[in-house]
Amino acid sequence: ASALFAAAVCAETIQNGAAPLVAKKVVERLNQTLGGGLMEWTTSRERAYLEDEKPPMGDTIDFAWKYEACQVLLWVLGHRELSFPDRGCNATGIGSVLWNCGGMEKLLTARPHRTEEEIWQQADLTFRCQWACRQAAAQRKGMPGKLNQGVVYERAWAFRWLLGDGDWEGMVPNRA
Repeated sequence: ASALFAAAVCAETIQNGAAPLVAKKVVERLNQTLGGGLMEWTTSRERAYLEDEKPPMGDTIDFAWKYEACQVLLWVLGHRELSFPDRGCNATGIGSVLWNCGGMEKLLTARPHRTEEEIWQQADLTFRCQWACRQAAAQRKGMPGKLNQGVVYERAWAFRWLLGDGDWEGMVPNRA
């Protein structure tokens, strides 16, 4: 969650008009807050993005959406709740967890983790929402229940990884 959060923070900082160098300094501060070693947790794509002097806007948009996947990972660790996927998560709340967790060890062990049954139930709900989004898009209708298609997609991505459906970078996008 921390490496993904770093990429999302970097993307958000750039989207808000800051220079990539400023975003990199924010990531360096996060690395210090978490006790170092943040780059060891990154995937090759996250690392390339974080090290890019002038990241492409498409990557910036993609990584800004990763707060939604962070929300799922922090939910599994017991730090956040998942609401119905009709609106984006509270990125400030995610940031509060990661900026104030006291390091990686505490982040991973501070709270009771969700049970396997809870994870499967939330994953099932997410996959059903994803199916509903696909159906609505195919029929050119509005999203049922005011689902936010981007939120559903990012949550589905995180749940598929959690449930062993491939490695984080190797999964084929299954957009809603």
